[in-house]
Amino acid sequence: MNASTGAMTSATITTTTTWLRRACDGATMGAWPPVLAFNAGLVGQRGLAREMRGMSQPLLVLSGVDDKRAGARQGYVDGVGGCELLTVPGCNVLPWESPAATADAVARFARDVAAARTDDDDDDGGGPTHSRPS
Repeated sequence: MNASTGAMTSATITTTTTWLRRACDGATMGAWPPVLAFNAGLVGQRGLAREMRGMSQPLLVLSGVDDKRAGARQGYVDGVGGCELLTVPGCNVLPWESPAATADAVARFARDVAAARTDDDDDDGGGPTHSRPS
């Protein structure tokens, strides 16, 4: 967009058109389950705490620093073993609002879980565990 006139340039139109085409190409029936799962707490107006309590693997809950519901997410950490809560910039569509911070948080969590599993296997031969950072 031309900052002085507000007119869209051909480069902006091309970029926007490409982005929209790719978004539409990816909007297939096969792409719906993760979107529905993501929206379960928003559109379905219910939390996922009950399902999360029954899981045995480490869990990561990401919350946006500007999300009004961020305080309620502490309940996941308190009620679900092996759950870690991280706050990243944004509100509630974090992969869109803060893709780098979201990716970094998930990558760090995955590295920590993998390291904890390796440490457990080296120490006592026990199964995988994950503790929340202090």
